[in-house]
Amino acid sequence: MLAGGELTLWCLLIWLSKTLYHEGHARNFIVAGVGAQGCLSSTLSTFLNMTRDFRGCAISVDDICDNSRLQTLAMLHELHELHPDANYSFADFYTATHYIIDHAHQFGTIL
Repeated sequence: MLAGGELTLWCLLIWLSKTLYHEGHARNFIVAGVGAQGCLSSTLSTFLNMTRDFRGCAISVDDICDNSRLQTLAMLHELHELHPDANYSFADFYTATHYIIDHAHQFGTIL
């Protein structure tokens, strides 16, 4: 079941998809997800007492972001079932953020 925020996003994605698909003949869509907001320095400095994971990221904030990611992926899967000839791509910044943090040594050194 979708909560209020997800329901609003779902309705918007359905409306955009149908409008662009049927009226604009669009067949390729990309949806950008949110990054791991629990790893942002602004989050960490604002909420000093939050429990952190092994990366140092605020767990409760990242849990919200991960849930949003999973809900968006489910919505995109349903949209693809409505329009099988359309392409839906998802820019997963949440997973990408964690990958960069987990493999920081591959991207240079921190001074």
